[in-house]
Amino acid sequence: MINNHIKSTLLLSIPIIVGQIGQLSMSVADNIMVSRVGTQAVGLGVLRGIMDMKIPTLITLAAYWIIGLPSGYILAFYFKMGIYGV
Repeated sequence: MINNHIKSTLLLSIPIIVGQIGQLSMSVADNIMVSRVGTQAVGLGVLRGIMDMKIPTLITLAAYWIIGLPSGYILAFYFKMGIYGV
C-alpha cells in the first residue's frame, strides 16, 4: 500500500503525465459508454443467457485480437497517434 502511494505521488508530480491522464480519461469514458453499455454487453449477455458460449467467445476473440490489436497498432505507430491510437 505504501509502495503504491509512493509510485502514484512520483507519477503525479510530472506535469506531462497529469495532462495525459486528463485527456485519456475522457477517451476511456467515451469508450466505456459506447462499447460496454451499448450493443456489446447486451448482445453477448443474450447469447450467454441462452447458454451459447461458443459464439460470444468467437465474437470477443475477433473483436479484441483480430480487429482491436492490429488497429490499435496501426493507429499508434503508422498514423503516429501514440497512446491515443491505442
